[in-house]
Parts: sequence; C-alpha cells; structure tokens
Amino acid sequence: MSEQIKFTDEELKDLKNLRLTYSELSHELGQVQLNRHSLDTREKELLGRVNEVRNKEKSMADELKGKYGNGRIDIDTGVFIPSK
Repeated sequence: MSEQIKFTDEELKDLKNLRLTYSELSHELGQVQLNRHSLDTREKELLGRVNEVRNKEKSMADELKGKYGNGRIDIDTGVFIPSK
C-alpha cells in the first residue's frame, strides 16, 4: 500500500469550505426550484381565473347586445350609446 499523505491545515480548510459552499448552493438551488414550482402553480391558477372572467365578459356582452343591440357602453356613467 501507498503511504498516506496528510493535507496541510490550510488545504483541509479550503477543501471543507468548498464542500460547504457546494452544499449551500445546492440547497439554495433547491429552494429556487420550489419557489419556481409555486409560482408556476399560482400563474396557472391566475390564468384560469382570467379565462373565467373573459368568458363571463363575453357572455355578458352577448346578453347586452341581444337586449340593446350594437353600441358602446360607458361604464362610468352607466349609459348605453347605440351605434348609428
């Protein structure tokens, strides 16, 4: 067998620091992945709600068009202005 060679204290310290840094970075990357997953999930939920609102808006627009005809709505005043 070969004879063992002991690292210097400085070399050992540097190696341990590298291992610690790698471990910290791996942990932080894992946290980023978890955060990304949470954000992706939240984004999907919000996009689903946006689609629901768009569908409701279209349905309401179709209903109002059927009732009042073509025109423009001034939501601030609550007035319907028929198209000419």
